[in-house]
Amino acid sequence: FQTRYYRDFLGLIFAIDEVNRSPDLLPNITLGFRLFDSCMFELRATGGALTVMSGMRNPAPGYDCHEHSHVVGIVGELFSALSLPIARVLGVLHVPQISHGSTLSALSNKINFPSFLRTVPSNMFQNTALTRLVGLFGWTYVGMLVVDNDAGEQGGQVIRAGIEKAGSCVAFLEKIHLSYSMAQIQRVVDVIRKSSVNVIILHSPEVHVKVLLDSLYDEGVTNKVFISSASFALRLGIFSRKAWKVLNGTIGLIPSTGAMPGFEEFLGSLHPSRYNKYPLIRVLWEKAFSCRWPGGETQENKTEPAVFLPLCTGEEDLGGLVPSLFEMKDLSYTYHAYLAVFAYAQALHSLLLCQAPTEKSHYGTCGDARDTQPWQVLNYVKRTPFRPNTGEPIAFNADGDIPAAYHIVNVQILNGSFNLVKVGRFDPEAGDSILLDISSIRWNERFSQVPPSMCSTNCRPGSWKAPRRGQPICCYDCIPCPLGDITNTTARIIKATNRELSFILLVSLTLCFLCCLIFIGSPSPMTCPLRQTLFMVVFSISISSVLAKTIMVIVAFKATKMHSPLRKWLGPKIPRTVVALCTTAQVGICGAWLLLSPPFPQVNAEIEKHKLIRECHEGQSLFFYVTLGFMGFLAMVSFFAAFLARNLPGSYNEAKLITFSMLVFCSVWVSFIPAHLSTKGKYTVSVQIFAILASSAGLLACIFLPKCYIVLLRPDRNSRERITKLVT
Repeated sequence: FQTRYYRDFLGLIFAIDEVNRSPDLLPNITLGFRLFDSCMFELRATGGALTVMSGMRNPAPGYDCHEHSHVVGIVGELFSALSLPIARVLGVLHVPQISHGSTLSALSNKINFPSFLRTVPSNMFQNTALTRLVGLFGWTYVGMLVVDNDAGEQGGQVIRAGIEKAGSCVAFLEKIHLSYSMAQIQRVVDVIRKSSVNVIILHSPEVHVKVLLDSLYDEGVTNKVFISSASFALRLGIFSRKAWKVLNGTIGLIPSTGAMPGFEEFLGSLHPSRYNKYPLIRVLWEKAFSCRWPGGETQENKTEPAVFLPLCTGEEDLGGLVPSLFEMKDLSYTYHAYLAVFAYAQALHSLLLCQAPTEKSHYGTCGDARDTQPWQVLNYVKRTPFRPNTGEPIAFNADGDIPAAYHIVNVQILNGSFNLVKVGRFDPEAGDSILLDISSIRWNERFSQVPPSMCSTNCRPGSWKAPRRGQPICCYDCIPCPLGDITNTTARIIKATNRELSFILLVSLTLCFLCCLIFIGSPSPMTCPLRQTLFMVVFSISISSVLAKTIMVIVAFKATKMHSPLRKWLGPKIPRTVVALCTTAQVGICGAWLLLSPPFPQVNAEIEKHKLIRECHEGQSLFFYVTLGFMGFLAMVSFFAAFLARNLPGSYNEAKLITFSMLVFCSVWVSFIPAHLSTKGKYTVSVQIFAILASSAGLLACIFLPKCYIVLLRPDRNSRERITKLVT
């Protein structure tokens, strides 16, 4: 018997009493309930659901052939593993099921689970929050514990994939279950003790982990920090003092809750004389007051002879014990059971009054209070908004879920006193960021600040990272570089994006800006041949440098393995060759232009009447468009290569910057061609100067402004480890 779980049941009864007292909700109709304990077994949970719906003592799948049951819906199960088999059966029978604790995202699939709804958020958002917490604290090497069932398997894989996608590694993923033998539990303890990780992700209902936590304490493993999912209930009464010693400093997620006015007074008014209405109230009484009822033992007295316990009288005062006994500071899951009752009550109210579920819905039917069918209630509960006595209206979405929000809590044990402190919040409806007050977090006795959790420390300059065979990429050895092969590791962001090419690109862009000066002034036999050819050659150097950068980005990310054949192409030879070949090709085209049909100054009297316009005749226009087309070809190759490489891993992937810069460049020069053809005289020169300045500025801004931002404003990102953590 656990007071924590019994509190959920009492929350359900409290909601039923509120509905029955309400003059506006189901007037002249009294709600009732039937209770069934699954005892944490899937088969018993499924059998219990069928028993409740059949109206008989034994489960009967063809329950509608027997006595009609007055039960029109089910609240539960708390755990996803138990809700799964129930939801499969009830979906076939079109019986509504509202869970107050099952978070498995697969249950949102309405094809497989058409009658399943829940008043807690899907763990799709929880998994996102866990992954972001790992990244927020800078942990790159963590362990994982998941429950050994379908829910744990699916949730664990999603969390692991998110952690690894963010660039961190999972040292181990161990399974745990309450049915495990001590030998199996000891094996998991040995894995945790021998691992160098300081942080462990815990994705399991608490009942499966109790024995493991006690065993960790017995083995002296109290220096790990746990990050628990919402399925792990952080409740004082569930765990032993040993377990809380291990859990001290834990960061956990709990579903956001609302107020339940009058619930504490309701709990204080409970009395064992009303055991017909409140099943197990006498067991609660024995647990609360360490006493025994005359006439025999109960579950709570089996650990010691009943003769040593005083008799329960029924005169004991429960009111003073309510805050601590029922842990009233956190009503998660109890509040969600409370919501489930109001969801059913509002659906029944609309059904019996022949109201459409929503204002926009044309669906409406009438129900008979004496012969209401579960399928009718299911149609209404999916579509009818509901609200408890306080708070905003709530509605299930198309997946049967409600809006998601989580509190982030910290387990703090001070002077033997247990405290669950809210230190943050994650609300996907309001944005993807986590609000977290790190200064309010208290870690375990080993750590006074955020604990590190990494497999290997950063390598010092003059050494390289050698991956350890058979281990995650976060694990490596720092090997001294061979003599004469030591490189400067302090040229961080510039070196990460190929320093030599960056210098060439900067110089060529500077010359591009200066080329505009040749277009200004009176045309002469010297400036006319030079202005187009010089501009084309300098711009080709710029674009070929960008192309070389793109190629090196792709090669660098494809050659991350130590024995990859691509590693021999990582030197400066390839970018130098690319720039030299592209520039030589453009110089050859411009040379042919100057030899066969060089530009020359001329006086044009046809542009404007009564005016002589001195201009440069470009010679054979074919050469102008060939040189421009060659630049466009280089730009398009760079654009497509960078676009295909934009999703390569890495904390600094320059392919995205190159993609955008080439997009700007191509947009400017594609717009230039019709503008050039439609203008004459000095306006033609102005259009080309604008195109030169715009494309040069676009390249400069798109490629170099992000570097300047990192170097000047975000120096924390300007480190070799930050830039290359996903590559090495």
